[in-house]
Amino acid sequence: GTPIRKNNIFSEKIPLEAFVLYEEPASFYQSGVWSEALRFLFEKTNINNDSQKEQSLEKITRYLHSQHGVRYDIYGGNPYFTSFQKNSFSLMGYLKKEATKEEIIDPYKKGPDKFNRVEKEIVDASIQHCNIVNCYDQGAAVNVLSGALGIKTELLFIAPFGYIKEAKLVGIDDSFDFIPTSPPDVCNNPFFANINFSPLRIFNFKLKKINGRDRIVDNDDLDRSGFGNHVVCTFLSNNKTFSDYTNDLNQYVKDVLIYDACAGPTLGLDFDQYTKKAIEYKYNNIPTKLSERIILAVN
Repeated sequence: GTPIRKNNIFSEKIPLEAFVLYEEPASFYQSGVWSEALRFLFEKTNINNDSQKEQSLEKITRYLHSQHGVRYDIYGGNPYFTSFQKNSFSLMGYLKKEATKEEIIDPYKKGPDKFNRVEKEIVDASIQHCNIVNCYDQGAAVNVLSGALGIKTELLFIAPFGYIKEAKLVGIDDSFDFIPTSPPDVCNNPFFANINFSPLRIFNFKLKKINGRDRIVDNDDLDRSGFGNHVVCTFLSNNKTFSDYTNDLNQYVKDVLIYDACAGPTLGLDFDQYTKKAIEYKYNNIPTKLSERIILAVN
């Protein structure tokens, strides 16, 4: 450094980086919010002039869904950056698209099938340029990045979920098709790369009786896939939390706003609006249960 003298205290130009937040950052930033996260938000998502939290949530969700350059795991829907067992999210890995897991061809399984699909497994690895995600990753990314701005959001776990309506599945289009399908940029069969399901990205077959059981299958009797469960980011403008509604979930579904950067995107619908937009069929008559998932650590 240079010595400070009376006549040069204010003469040197020192660059200063400043960010204006809504409130104090979320508690999972245990040692303070990362400058990398704030630079990402202010440079990429165009939130600079926002005055409402909902505005910023919309922009973050839309960017992560449509511009960050990640794609859904159409084989198994596995998380690559999120661990609900450890209540953690690899933010740096997500921003850089570098994962500690890798999807590889399973050498002990059969394949390829007649659509040239193979069986895969997830292994521990250190892989750069990993842009594969699932709904846990996308929900946690919205949750953690909005938390950097001081926007209090939560993660909602919805199970069972069901067969999805046609939606833009993050990063997936007709370039992934095994069978040419139109239109090019929507999907309602999210695991069409898995040999146990139909290879159709868009599935137009209806319920069919097979051995006395209702199934939704294609001409090869391969089942349509759906989400067994699904995670979204949620926002309550009244500063309450999911736990405040333990005895009144009917009011919760009216008050909560849903942000889904995995399929859609969904930008601030209430729960009933969201399920009508997102779910075509439920798997069965099991009642849908809502529960909270919590990120405690960001790394």
